[in-house]
Amino acid sequence: NDLPHLITEWLRGGQPNAQIMQTIEQEMERHPEWFATRQEQQLVTSIANLMFKPENFIQSCHPVPEMIHFVRQCKQKGYQLYVLSNWDAESFELLSKKYPDLFDLFDKIIISGQVHKIKPDPEMFALVTKNIPAHSCIFIDDQPENIDAAQRAGMHGILATPRRALLSKTPDVQKIKTELMRLEPLCGHACTTQE
Repeated sequence: NDLPHLITEWLRGGQPNAQIMQTIEQEMERHPEWFATRQEQQLVTSIANLMFKPENFIQSCHPVPEMIHFVRQCKQKGYQLYVLSNWDAESFELLSKKYPDLFDLFDKIIISGQVHKIKPDPEMFALVTKNIPAHSCIFIDDQPENIDAAQRAGMHGILATPRRALLSKTPDVQKIKTELMRLEPLCGHACTTQE
């Protein structure tokens, strides 16, 4: 995993958010030489407050309507839907309370901060494949290393790339649907409709 240790620990649930924030604040105070200007230090503090204070982090998170529609379509077709996500437990708890209708669509939710494992760790994928045969799983993710890990675990993978737009983070749902239709016969599923 190429993430900085602090971020990995946060996502794995190794330290509570408040403890991480306290460590950041203490280290920034001890090392003013890390910053060229006071404004630079304030910027880093603002980013840390956004990331590691769950209330602030959740305010910046919004579901993508096109993806919600896609999830509902998959659910209507009878798919078992799992969330396998690198999230800290504290923020995810707030997120799931903010969007209960969305998370009710899923059969199982596996959050890194709750299980103390982080994608692309093979043990994260084993939490899914202990209940469902790997060859029947289609894993969708926006990180190539996670797709590679899922494929090593025996799953099929779809890389969710953003639509072609400046600074777009919105996944290309049509591309995901096309890939899903290609993979469904390999997984024992058949898709009867396409938009």
